[in-house]
Amino acid sequence: MIIIGYIVAPFVNILLMRLFVNVPFRVILSHLFAAYGVLATVWLVTTPIVGISLYFVSRFSWYLMLGHSSLILLDFIIKWASRPTYYLRTVPGVQNLLILVGNVALVVFVAFIIQRDFRTPYFQVLTRGWRERKRIPMTYPVNLGGQARIASDLSTSGCFVVDEGTNRAPGSRVRLSLPVNASRVDCTGQVMRATREGLGIRFLDLTADEKRDIGRMLKKRFAPDRKIDLPGSPEPARF
Repeated sequence: MIIIGYIVAPFVNILLMRLFVNVPFRVILSHLFAAYGVLATVWLVTTPIVGISLYFVSRFSWYLMLGHSSLILLDFIIKWASRPTYYLRTVPGVQNLLILVGNVALVVFVAFIIQRDFRTPYFQVLTRGWRERKRIPMTYPVNLGGQARIASDLSTSGCFVVDEGTNRAPGSRVRLSLPVNASRVDCTGQVMRATREGLGIRFLDLTADEKRDIGRMLKKRFAPDRKIDLPGSPEPARF
């Protein structure tokens, strides 16, 4: 939703200018800098680029968004601090109030999206799309780097291992072993997410037979039409 908002923002802004101020589109487009000011115009025309970059979930896109947001915040401060009558002289009536409300709402929106919950994915090595299979919540014994641990969910592409106080960093590799039916599966895993509760791990070198065996075990133990007596939601999530 945030990405879509960034992409459509310039078009919505220009449309509102056309509706409220009753200025033809060709006049708005040919006088962007005069109408919006330099900072606001740069912010406006580059907004779709920032929105697209946010999709790739990287530190660069996060810092690009912060720098981009600073433009509109700086523009807002300059216009309303140095020229408090700017909009009163250029925009009549209730439309002036709408512009003020819109600017304040934009400031609040930017403050909202820089919260920790939005910031965290951009500082992990979590690759978009790495959760390729259905993740099923369970309590499952695994061996992580030679130590007995419990996985709180499992799929054919990875699992989440409870490992409180772990010092493993996202991107690091670990050795993982888990029982599957009458045998064990040993593989290398990559830490994709590290939290205080544990590690989200992606399996790297499972063979086709090993993936098939895990899939069969999951279907046998947790068939979709059976009720799963586990804390939390029993519905499979995407992994």
